[in-house]
Amino acid sequence: MLEKDLASWTAMICGAVWNGELVEAVLLFRTMRLDSLKPDSVIVASLLPVCSKLEDAELGMSLQGCAVRSGFDSDLYVSNALIDMYCKCGDPFEARFLFDNMVCRDRVSWSTLIAGYSQNFLYRESYELLHRMVNIGLKANEIVVSSVLPALGKLRLLKQGKEIHNYVLKEGLVLDPIVVSTLIDMYSNCGSMKEAETTFEYMSDKDIMLWNTMIAGYNLDGNFDLALSTFRQIWGTQHRPNSITLVSVLPVCTKLGALRQGKEIHGYATKNMYGKCGFLDLGVKVFNQMMVKNVVTYNTIISTYGAHGLGGKGLAFYDQMKIAGIRPNKVTFIALLSACSHAGLVEKPDMEHYSCMVDLLGKTGDIDGAYKFITTMPVTPDTNVLGSLLEHIFQLHAEDPGHYVLLSNLYASGEQWKNMSKVRSMMKDKGLEKKPASSWIQIGHKIHVFHATSKFHPEFAKIEEILDSLVSVMKGEDCLPEEPEDLFPCR
Repeated sequence: MLEKDLASWTAMICGAVWNGELVEAVLLFRTMRLDSLKPDSVIVASLLPVCSKLEDAELGMSLQGCAVRSGFDSDLYVSNALIDMYCKCGDPFEARFLFDNMVCRDRVSWSTLIAGYSQNFLYRESYELLHRMVNIGLKANEIVVSSVLPALGKLRLLKQGKEIHNYVLKEGLVLDPIVVSTLIDMYSNCGSMKEAETTFEYMSDKDIMLWNTMIAGYNLDGNFDLALSTFRQIWGTQHRPNSITLVSVLPVCTKLGALRQGKEIHGYATKNMYGKCGFLDLGVKVFNQMMVKNVVTYNTIISTYGAHGLGGKGLAFYDQMKIAGIRPNKVTFIALLSACSHAGLVEKPDMEHYSCMVDLLGKTGDIDGAYKFITTMPVTPDTNVLGSLLEHIFQLHAEDPGHYVLLSNLYASGEQWKNMSKVRSMMKDKGLEKKPASSWIQIGHKIHVFHATSKFHPEFAKIEEILDSLVSVMKGEDCLPEEPEDLFPCR
């Protein structure tokens, strides 16, 4: 075309965006600007999602400047796209500023900011904004509900989660698989597996996403036997496991040390499980054979080398990652610090780095991860590190006895007996009891789980009979101590 008008440029730019040619769309926009043409609201609203996907906040701000100078910054579609762009580029506060200054807001405006808060780990703000939205008479749709429920799960706000569940039932959203999946996830994070199971069973037509969520819930609850059992049930349905299923079930094999089952579920994600089960060479072989590697791939291989005390090789993979132009994320830095810890590379990080990592894990609700990170530190954690963990425990898990036990054990390992005693006293004052420990044994394809002091195993009577028989044999051969009954405190 000899002469290109605004309509021509709009068609070309929007066409490039539609076809996923994001960089081409940006280049077209810059070429158009060189021709001294001003963009309209359609071009700006189309390009802002491109900024989100490219994580290019600077381009987004320049587009916002174009909108202000051209006088369509108050356009509803442009404003909503700007809120979305800032949230996805990690600046929810600028998004909130835009939201508060909008002349007119629609349901999309509210939904976008609610989802943005959740994406940026501002869970409480996400729920509070939903509450405001409903109070002014706007109905929350499936997208809004699905954005808020994971936030409530992370905060362990079971009461508020049940209120959202009631709202879902009232508005007829309970048949939406994404909503049901987030409900199961919320209940699992709150430790309410009975409600999660009831929600799961209510759905007559379960897609693979629901099966995956249920497996992840059992894994989170530490019920690995039921996680594997649920995985096997999938094969009796019309569905087949996908990559998310494998990523959900392989950590179960890792925690059970069930290498045989892991091999049966073999896929590209098995590099993680092979590494943790001690088959590092197999994991690296799978990694090297991958044609396309992303940040998750590199994070996994760095953590795996770190877990084997090969922090130097883990750091080498980080260098490879930078050369490949792959941008690291917070998980990458946690993996690198863990690698340094396992390998004894004490000179690499200092105590402030450790404290920052504990704080980062705490803010995302991963208290167990923060505890494991501290226990693998090659140096004794100082009060800042432990204080950061304690703060997040009280913020997110005030009624969870497991995390108090973790903190108590942490103080004990550092011989801080006075602090350990305080934590135990707090548990007692709150009426919190430690969850019974468990062990398991695999016979064939069946995994039998036993809980301390529990007599609910279906073959408990038979087990007790065999134990009595063994005790008699041991008595005859003088193999027992003076008080043999102490061997079996659960009886």
